[in-house]
Amino acid sequence: MSVVVPVYNAASRLSACVESLLGQTLGECEFIFVNDGSSDGSGSILDAYQSRDPRVRVIHQENRGVSEARNAGIQACSGFYIGFVDADDTVEADMFEQLYRTAAAESCDVVICNYESETGAHKQITRYPFPSGRVLLREELDREILPYYISDEDCNSVCNKLFLRSMIEKHSLRFPQGVDLGEDGIFNVRFLLKAERAFYLDYTGYHYLDNPGSATRNIAGKDYFRKALERFEAPLPEGFEARVGGTDIRRLRSVRFIRTAASLVHMYMEPARDMSLRRRMAYLRKMLNHPGLRTAFPDYYKEEYPSLDTYQRAVIDAMSRRRLGRLYLLTAYSRIRNR
Repeated sequence: MSVVVPVYNAASRLSACVESLLGQTLGECEFIFVNDGSSDGSGSILDAYQSRDPRVRVIHQENRGVSEARNAGIQACSGFYIGFVDADDTVEADMFEQLYRTAAAESCDVVICNYESETGAHKQITRYPFPSGRVLLREELDREILPYYISDEDCNSVCNKLFLRSMIEKHSLRFPQGVDLGEDGIFNVRFLLKAERAFYLDYTGYHYLDNPGSATRNIAGKDYFRKALERFEAPLPEGFEARVGGTDIRRLRSVRFIRTAASLVHMYMEPARDMSLRRRMAYLRKMLNHPGLRTAFPDYYKEEYPSLDTYQRAVIDAMSRRRLGRLYLLTAYSRIRNR
């Protein structure tokens, strides 16, 4: 099997990532690292590993973004299955053996597992409400998994999955170019629309580092709300609505939109060196006043609000009423509580 790792200025965490891959218990693995124009010595680190271990292959290219880096890796793969890892993350020693053995034994197109995310001292395992321990056929993909991609974002990553390479090649599936955020989710949905057999393995093998300095956490340089709004309003992939017939797509999208907005409240309320508090508050004020967000609250209150805990309800209520001062106090309390 093949593992593709896009690398951009990840020198500080790169060795930990590579070592976790080289320690895999699955013997027949190739690790394809795509150095996407790094300027911090990441390329030299990769070249050194390549000279010592025949399983490591390094591709050097000019900076083109994570999607094109992954696509270059896919093009170079020779394995029966393909997995993906981000350069500042690590994996358990048996992760790819667990996923590969399951995929091969059950003739699956895709295998999904849990992941652990780490933010500072706080760690959290993400699990899914899918049936586990057995093959999910197309009918259950339509009923259980595809709708989840409309209402939730925590299954978007490609890094906790294993994909059948022949299906990727048969349907010419690639990561979309020119997409700043959400390219993983687009690839996943396009793949799942073609898949016939999936497996959810209730096992945690991937460790995701939520790094505020990474390419995915640049609050001063990226308009996260605009991207969330685009996803909320964007047309679905061809064939999606027919596959999830009977699902209230608008309601699920509203739930996801408000969840994303709530996560952005926490992100922008957190102290940041590259963006002043005044600018962050102005950004959130504009977000909370946006008509698109206002239209999503009624569906959210009907669908998800009753299941929230006291703190979560307080945050949603403050967002709905556009009370920035209260949001500032609530999120400060949350950070102190989670230390």
